[in-house]
Amino acid sequence: MYAVEKWHEELDELVRQIINTETSIISLLANEDERQAELRLASGRLLLKAKELVRSRGMKWEIEVVNLMPKKGDGISAIGKTCRTERMKVAKLPGVEKYTSLGWSKLVKIAGLVKPVGNDVVNDLFIKCKVSLEQVKVMDSERFSFIVDVCLTKKLLEKNRIMISAGLVEKALKKGVKFDDKLIKKLLKSRRPDTSLRALIGFDTLEIRSDAHMNPNAITTQLEEMIEKLIKTMQLALSTGAVPEHVPEYLYEDLAHYSGLMYYRK
Repeated sequence: MYAVEKWHEELDELVRQIINTETSIISLLANEDERQAELRLASGRLLLKAKELVRSRGMKWEIEVVNLMPKKGDGISAIGKTCRTERMKVAKLPGVEKYTSLGWSKLVKIAGLVKPVGNDVVNDLFIKCKVSLEQVKVMDSERFSFIVDVCLTKKLLEKNRIMISAGLVEKALKKGVKFDDKLIKKLLKSRRPDTSLRALIGFDTLEIRSDAHMNPNAITTQLEEMIEKLIKTMQLALSTGAVPEHVPEYLYEDLAHYSGLMYYRK
């Protein structure tokens, strides 16, 4: 009887701490990234302990957690399934407490990409991607995610013995190219995978308007290329002292098209 009461007391205390931590998270200002990361990490570790305790009693965590978590006024769990999963995944990373200054969104990104093995998986990732903690701190989450994507895509290609420069990989990702199994197989069959990838990027550029769901990086790249072409046209005119008879109409048309996509996303 004592053992049962002891187990319930321990679980009740963990739930109480989880609730208190969640209250602190909600009360913080949204821009207090480091403190938010610290609290979410603490919540994740408490959730892992509660999960271990529940499973040690032969019960299913997925069922019990629904009853354990506090509810909002509408009856929905105060800590949703996605939040719980993210917090526990981050909390499993060895040495992650040293990186809360990065903010929560970056830690979630890292946890989704690396396995919780070794002594300092975050630093291992930084070394692999040739970035420092200080550099990552000043990056916004979108830029950080993109740099990591480039790095891991390059490693994936190298693992398959496909030698393509990081610059070309970056350009392909900006264009919205997905390095899935189908593309990897295609590049493996090619004698010149870099040429094949360049051809694919060129084809995507020509067919880009058929894609109504371009990502922001792809749209920005198109805008940069259109503006660069327009600048070169004007520079040629200035250097030769001759006014061009006309500026290719497609430049204005494409500029208007891609500018519009930046403000209107389906």
